[in-house]
Amino acid sequence: MSRLPVTAHILCICLLSSHLTLAQDIVSTIYKTASPVTIITGPSSTPPSPQYTSTSVLQSAVLNSTNTYRKQHDASPLTWNDTLASFADSHVQPCKFAHTGGPYGENLAEGYPDITASIDGWGDERQEYNYADPGFSEATGHFTQLVWKSTMSTGCGVKDCGKIRAECGEAWHDFFGYDVQWCCVVAELDVRVVEDDADWG
Repeated sequence: MSRLPVTAHILCICLLSSHLTLAQDIVSTIYKTASPVTIITGPSSTPPSPQYTSTSVLQSAVLNSTNTYRKQHDASPLTWNDTLASFADSHVQPCKFAHTGGPYGENLAEGYPDITASIDGWGDERQEYNYADPGFSEATGHFTQLVWKSTMSTGCGVKDCGKIRAECGEAWHDFFGYDVQWCCVVAELDVRVVEDDADWG
């Protein structure tokens, strides 16, 4: 278990939505049919991180970075989904760095200066991906979520969590060992989950 120093942390969650159809994508061995999910939430009263001067600036940062990786891997660009953003915003409010336990595959990351750097961390996992033998790997699960071809939209919520002590396990690559200022939780609404394991990372 790595222990990061007490720093200012920002917690965010991004959710990605896809069609509820199975398709042969980068990861071809892990499928499970999902039921449609309806999420009803009220309007968010939490302003974006001070680093993001408006919600549209946050949306642009998330979409530009995500879609850069998706384009490089022949996946269609994502659009912003306000319902997913509201759900994400609700999850980050208590500043709890943990999986939701909900119906989404989730990626956890900590210690990035902004959301773009977090997305770059997931994209960098492609260096470890075995293209000759595709399948799920804990070392590359966040990358495959990022470029999953059937995903159509995303939403993200951000909250400044002040000073907290971060304790993190070695979940993937060495992202939890970085000494910077973000906590991110990213989740994907998708039809695939690891068999008998709803926790993607």
